[in-house]
Amino acid sequence: MASNRDRSKPDPELNFVRGYRSVADECQLVGETAFTVDFLDDAADLVACPTGSAAMASLIAETGAPVITQTNSFSFFSIPYR
Repeated sequence: MASNRDRSKPDPELNFVRGYRSVADECQLVGETAFTVDFLDDAADLVACPTGSAAMASLIAETGAPVITQTNSFSFFSIPYR
């Protein structure tokens, strides 16, 4: 897990596509940007959740996915297609 975050830097530009599990989900499917390009996988969804949120906790409980990177505000997960 990448936890060496510099909180003085703003979050990178992110392209949120839609709520991941539902329209109202705080965890969002993330599209390609300069920041996310290295984390995208054609066999998995890249999902960002607000760090420490209940939505993040439930996503981890449901999928068992580890955090692959973080920004100041978001934790990112690679969720393989089933």
